[in-house]
Amino acid sequence: MKNAFLVFALACSLTAVAQSKDSTKTAAVKALVESQNYIFQPQTMLPMHGPARQLTTDYFMRVSKNKVVSGLPYSGRAYVAPMDPAQGGMDFTSTQFEYTVTPGKKGGWEVLIKPKGLKDGTKQLYLSISRDGYASLNVISENEDAISYNGVIVSPK
Repeated sequence: MKNAFLVFALACSLTAVAQSKDSTKTAAVKALVESQNYIFQPQTMLPMHGPARQLTTDYFMRVSKNKVVSGLPYSGRAYVAPMDPAQGGMDFTSTQFEYTVTPGKKGGWEVLIKPKGLKDGTKQLYLSISRDGYASLNVISENEDAISYNGVIVSPK
């Protein structure tokens, strides 16, 4: 009987610690999203045509209050070729953009970013962020096939 009580007390303690860590992580992710200052690090690229590809940590999308900088890889069909081949795909910087956050399913967040004035056409960035910081980015462009990325958001260093 005494052992059963000790096991029960230990299980309750571990559950409370796990819930505390979860709420701390959720609060940290919420602060990043609301501060509009974080980096999306993709781990997997999911092009519309072709297989998924694992990525290195060299790729990113940095979001701040006054700028969105994307250094993401792209694989897909472009309908309009850029004048400078080095300027294609998901490499862009935008200082004019709309940033909208709405509550997501299961306590996460849905972020819509609409950069304005990009030379390679209009893009819409849909970022679904979980309470744990896992994220899925869907990019829709008028000049290229849509593409998705799975990864995490982190605090800028």
